[in-house]
Amino acid sequence: RAFKEFLEARNPTKQHSSTLESYLIKPVQRVLKYPLLLRELVDEHSHLT
Repeated sequence: RAFKEFLEARNPTKQHSSTLESYLIKPVQRVLKYPLLLRELVDEHSHLT
């Protein structure tokens, strides 16, 4: 509850409608994309090695 109040205090005009859950899920989603991104980079630039 205190964290929710902290986030609401940082967003007094309600410019960002993000919830606590959305703040927590985004980094997790990014981590899962790193292997794919790295694989694509290797595939695209393999001719340089």
